[in-house]
Amino acid sequence: MKGVCVMIVIVIVNVMGLALLNGGKHSYHYATRADI
Repeated sequence: MKGVCVMIVIVIVNVMGLALLNGGKHSYHYATRADI
């Protein structure tokens, strides 16, 4: 059970990391568009 829990936590962290990276890219694009 412990190994499964660790794997689930790692997956959640990876998904959240990807979401944060995608959010940062989108906000960066909006910022550059606003400047133009």
